Amino acid sequence: MARTTTTAASSKDPSKLSKADLLRLYMATVTKNDTLTKKYSQLHKKYKRAKMTLEASKGSAAPRSEDLIPYPTGQTPGRGDFNLFSFLDIGQEEYNAFVASIHQALIAAGISKTALWRNVPAGPLAEVLDIVREQYPWLATYCNDWPATGIIKQYLRNCRSSIRRKARRAHMNAAAAIAAATAGDHT
Repeated sequence: MARTTTTAASSKDPSKLSKADLLRLYMATVTKNDTLTKKYSQLHKKYKRAKMTLEASKGSAAPRSEDLIPYPTGQTPGRGDFNLFSFLDIGQEEYNAFVASIHQALIAAGISKTALWRNVPAGPLAEVLDIVREQYPWLATYCNDWPATGIIKQYLRNCRSSIRRKARRAHMNAAAAIAAATAGDHT
């Protein structure tokens, strides 16, 4: 025979709960509310993406600006406080394919890897964004294609940094070779 007991925490009358039980109940409610809010936000993003994709496939008019997902305020890409992958809420494979397609489109458009963002020609940049929008219709849900432009900026910044690093390394190797050659002459 199972023994059943009723505790104050399981009672329906809040006036009979202890302060500790009330606090536990409150914290559980807050945690559940936060979880539901996050889940709602994710589902709302997916809904907007699906809606825009459906409208794009029907050939309807461009999405209204108030339906677009704006760039998150207060976020600074490249400063360590913003993660595009987690914000987009897509799988790792799709994200990697998205980034790779942007890189391929940049190369195909002939945009120089050493170009500063402000110096990238508008024509080739528009071609790149059109190609990426065709491959990933959910990008139309974002205002001014900011996820794609953020990846382009990061790619160009990383390319310039890599070129500078390689040049610095080559310079250091050449200086070391000259030093070694001149050191051998004095002995």
